Amino acid sequence: MGHGEAKVHSSYDKFIANMPPISVSQKAELVIYSDSAKERMLAEKKLNEKCKSAFKNEKDTEQNLTKLSNAQIKSLEYLGLQNRIKVTFRAQEHLVIMEGFQTAGMFQVHKQLKKLVVEAVDKHHKSLLYAVPSSIEWQYKQGDKWRSFDSVLNSETEREFKHKSDTFETTDMKGRKISINFKKMKETFQEEQGGKQSFDIRRYDKTKSGSEPLPKKWDKMSKGENLKMVQVQPGSEEYTKVQQHFASKGANFPIKKLERIQNKALYQQFSVKKRDINLNNPKGHQNELKLFHGTAAQTIPFINENGFDRSHCGVNGTAYGKGVYFALNSSYSVGYAKPDTVGNRYMYVTRVLVGENITTNGHTQFLPNKPGTNRPYDSGGDPSNGIYVIFHDAQVYPEYLITF
Repeated sequence: MGHGEAKVHSSYDKFIANMPPISVSQKAELVIYSDSAKERMLAEKKLNEKCKSAFKNEKDTEQNLTKLSNAQIKSLEYLGLQNRIKVTFRAQEHLVIMEGFQTAGMFQVHKQLKKLVVEAVDKHHKSLLYAVPSSIEWQYKQGDKWRSFDSVLNSETEREFKHKSDTFETTDMKGRKISINFKKMKETFQEEQGGKQSFDIRRYDKTKSGSEPLPKKWDKMSKGENLKMVQVQPGSEEYTKVQQHFASKGANFPIKKLERIQNKALYQQFSVKKRDINLNNPKGHQNELKLFHGTAAQTIPFINENGFDRSHCGVNGTAYGKGVYFALNSSYSVGYAKPDTVGNRYMYVTRVLVGENITTNGHTQFLPNKPGTNRPYDSGGDPSNGIYVIFHDAQVYPEYLITF
């Protein structure tokens, strides 16, 4: 199967596009008739007092306001108008201002605001988690031990590190303000009582720890060499094994060339992720499968060097979400192996950590959490049709490239 990226349509965009025009006048003209100037003035005074006491001007601070989309902001403004409430957003000040007489309407806007913020923050956190390899771990030193950042802070820190920031500020899962200084490699967080604590930090790359030995069948590589493409000779045991697997899964084509992909960084990253999935899934569960991925010639150099990065996915295969697609049957992946200018087609034989799977659809951007846990499912797709979709790049290792 080929690269896949879903075209996700925002329900909010559709909602906003179909909204009827609505407006609420900010002024009301009231005429008081009386044969007594004194009574008229008294009535006007009491009316003003009643209006003043009934009119509400509420300000709500929301730190994650900038994570809401323009469509979500407009939907909240529209909800306010429906309830005769004027809603003003000052995103950079993290401020929401609601003005009007309807307390119940303000409650509805506030309730919907909190709901949208929770969804936006969750989506933001998941996007951060998927963007950072599982092999990268930021740690702080407490006493004589190094302890890991929580998953979200780890992802935020790595993102800022890659952006070459000197410092950045955020909040942790407990709501504490945190400051990271990359020049000093220090973490400082604000205590609830007003005090501050600072810790040394480090960036720990598990792929460089040397904990995972490279496969014995690999050809020797120099110390500074990360990628080596090795042509597997026809007639060898290794060649025959791959050839038989390719044919047994339905691809009725002779193999022109078989290459073994030796990529140290990708292999170490895959090994770390495999250990993590094996540790967290039920004992005995089949977490790894050999799957196929057909592709076009122009994508091969990138995949060999960087693996299956879903942010570089193409337009093939969008029925099960915004991920990278793999097939149990080579016959299925043939359709995604587009011939090059000389008629050659290309297909990867991959090791894929499918783990615990959930059926997904074309709108899936991130996998949901497993019931009762904070861990997402490991893969999506439709196993009944032999299709698997991976949303985390470290879960796939491109083992062989077949030219046919």
